[in-house]
Amino acid sequence: MKLKTNKVLFIGRKDCHYTDIAIKKLKSFGWKLNIFLSNSRNQKIPKKLLNWKGDYIFSFRSYVIIPNDLLIKASKASINFHPSTPKYRGSGGINFALYNNDREFGCTSHLMKEKIDNGDIILVNK
Repeated sequence: MKLKTNKVLFIGRKDCHYTDIAIKKLKSFGWKLNIFLSNSRNQKIPKKLLNWKGDYIFSFRSYVIIPNDLLIKASKASINFHPSTPKYRGSGGINFALYNNDREFGCTSHLMKEKIDNGDIILVNK
């Protein structure tokens, strides 16, 4: 039985070792990847990718805010891998955790919605 080849838009961070590992893993599944790597805050997704349609959008350590018009083009899910627990939405979570002397820290995967870091949580690792 042949597995379906998923069409994925991966949005990550340029010059990031962990982004490279994630891309390598996705490629090992044989999925069709469109990749955009951000390198600064407030960077915009290239216009050619705004017309993308497929199965999944994965956002990993990206500086980009993905517009809702693009999020809804993923037929299965748009998932963000957020480098903090739900206690700290947005960027800089680790800084707040250190400042507040938190005893635990971790990461969250969640579905993406128009409002940033507000979708249903898939998993939190502490």
